[in-house]
Amino acid sequence: MVDNKARISIRVGAIEIEYEGDRDFLNDGLVQLINSVAAVSETLPAKTIISDDTSKNDHPIQTGLHSGSVNVSTATIAAHYHSKSATDLAICAMAHLELVKGQASNDRSEILKEMKTATAYYKDTMAGNNAANLKSLAKAKRVNDLGGNKYALNKSEREKFEALLDGIE
Repeated sequence: MVDNKARISIRVGAIEIEYEGDRDFLNDGLVQLINSVAAVSETLPAKTIISDDTSKNDHPIQTGLHSGSVNVSTATIAAHYHSKSATDLAICAMAHLELVKGQASNDRSEILKEMKTATAYYKDTMAGNNAANLKSLAKAKRVNDLGGNKYALNKSEREKFEALLDGIE
């Protein structure tokens, strides 16, 4: 006997939909559902989405907290953070990627690219030490190493930068 059941979970912006039921719906109604969700999500304000499922990477997924509500650069974050080192700048770049751009995790190369945008703080020597600096941040438990050169702010760093962003006018 063939099981005609299907299960799917879709997250678009602040909207998350889970479906479990007849497989025919996926063939007939999925595209329409995705288009409807996308249209509705564009009308909603940025909102925090938190998943308590930390079993996969020990990092709660929280996206778009400040996305759209605060438009600041990595340089602005670094200035308010009083960034003085490569690790400071790396964590400011991660804060920008996660809290302003809404990314759940960051590839090492993305972090370096974002660091380079803060020209008043970035030095060419930081590129060669980027991997070691991110490992140092992970060892210090300031960021979570998600494997595959992916990193994310840990909860306390995230909260620190959320407060910092709330204070930027």
